[in-house]
Amino acid sequence: MRNKSISIKKYIDALHYDFIETYSFNRGPKFESQFIGNSLYVTGLSQVLSIDKQLNNTADKIFKIRKGTDEYDTLKTIISRQFVGKMDWMCTPFYRDALVFRSKDNEIVESLNVCFECGDMRDVAGNYIEADEEVYNELKSLLKSFGHNIQNDEYLQLMKRIKEFRKQY
Repeated sequence: MRNKSISIKKYIDALHYDFIETYSFNRGPKFESQFIGNSLYVTGLSQVLSIDKQLNNTADKIFKIRKGTDEYDTLKTIISRQFVGKMDWMCTPFYRDALVFRSKDNEIVESLNVCFECGDMRDVAGNYIEADEEVYNELKSLLKSFGHNIQNDEYLQLMKRIKEFRKQY
């Protein structure tokens, strides 16, 4: 069965949430500790939430976006951008950043996993969330302003580090 595709604006507008948390995952010391002993199996499809809505063990909460704030207004402006087009890269997404939507009771409503390197966003069910190339650029800048450590060529750097770790063990 093929997963659905929906625009990022329709996706976020259809959710019933009270605030958004941003997460960085699959990077940093928590992730790198999995390299030891050559036990790391790298899969690009690892998401911030499991199907039973448990956070990935490498996830670090970076920022909380409350409705009615400047940050929220900026996010809404970014996602409202009309789709003109984007490059489709022939790589497997490796999600490292996410938006987690929560209710007023702090219950997880949904998550949006983002791979900035190949321009891919998926919800927890694996549905493709469509966005213009400029949405990725502006969302990346916004998350970086919150403290996300998003680097260029991060996937290539990761593969190089894994190779180096594996040589040691």
